Amino acid sequence: MLWVTTTSSTQSSASATPPETPVGTIASDWNSLNEIFNAKYTSGDPLASARQKALLEIPPRPFGAYTEDVQCGSKVYLGSGAWSDVVRGTLAVDNEKVVVAIKMPCYPDGYEILRDEAKILSYITSAGSRESIVGFLGFDSLNAAILMECVAGTTLGQYCRRRKAERRGTRSEPVTGLTEWLYVAKQLTDSFVHLKSIGVVHGDVTWNNILMKEIRTESGFRNTPVVIDFSSGHLEVQGYRPAAVSATTTAFCSPELLEAHIRGPITPPQSPTDKSRAQNDPRPIPTYASDLYGLAMTLLSAAIGTEVYENAGRYAGIYARQGQPLDWVRNGDACLIVGVRSVVSKTLNGCFGRVAEKRIEVEELRDRLGGFIESAT
Repeated sequence: MLWVTTTSSTQSSASATPPETPVGTIASDWNSLNEIFNAKYTSGDPLASARQKALLEIPPRPFGAYTEDVQCGSKVYLGSGAWSDVVRGTLAVDNEKVVVAIKMPCYPDGYEILRDEAKILSYITSAGSRESIVGFLGFDSLNAAILMECVAGTTLGQYCRRRKAERRGTRSEPVTGLTEWLYVAKQLTDSFVHLKSIGVVHGDVTWNNILMKEIRTESGFRNTPVVIDFSSGHLEVQGYRPAAVSATTTAFCSPELLEAHIRGPITPPQSPTDKSRAQNDPRPIPTYASDLYGLAMTLLSAAIGTEVYENAGRYAGIYARQGQPLDWVRNGDACLIVGVRSVVSKTLNGCFGRVAEKRIEVEELRDRLGGFIESAT
């Protein structure tokens, strides 16, 4: 869900509104926790034990009192979604005041969704926070409010659309230029390698769930991506079946998740003895493979400065389910950016396709990017 209001870009009004993102999850089936999950935390893997613990505990409260900022008698809205609003606030910690983003439910059903998102963010922080993943500052269980780092900046989608409109250079490179595209791609890929290594599935990887944060460097300023919105994500815990997402972002969603929504569940079982229950899932469950697909679609969109199937109209869903976005782009105006010998194509080959098991792993994508960056310097 988009939760930061930014300056408007030069895109047309028809494309200014991002597509709907997953609006939440259905409640977890706590009765599905089997004896493997209920066992004591003696697996020998500290992170696995931490994930188990995170599922059962209320996330920690903010380290101080917080208030919602008010200007001209109204809250300062940073963004909104189907289940929640995000407002700017102030957190008082040790006599210091910090500007924060406060995510709060719009409807009663949003409580469980935000509580589960807070559990994921809290676990990520305890497992080792990263600058490229939004910082978690606490959860107010009374109001179901998540306090997070307030990231001021545009979404990656808005940023790349603007760069496309301003582009004056070669049409065979990404709209941001190859160097910046490689940098952003490497930063994002490193983030998802990290999330996978600590057992977190994001669930809704789109360029609308990535903010471009301006940071100071020795040579000036640089925009770096920050991953936000884990409301469709889950923690990977043996014996635990997470809540299934109730909606998808068609433009970035993997074919298997789209098919699961349209034709019925095809989410793989959690264990060899779990086949019957997998067939009864009401909705699909994201995986690392679907996260990789969404990441690759995000990087492809960032390269061309628009969503891949934006001009397909009502047929977008049909093309999206085919799982061949590179072929689609090669038949359009951005064909030079994704030519078979281009860096973009060589980077993203193997990330797509209708069969999740045939895709490369996110670690291989990271290594490819590292190689291209090294050869470019």
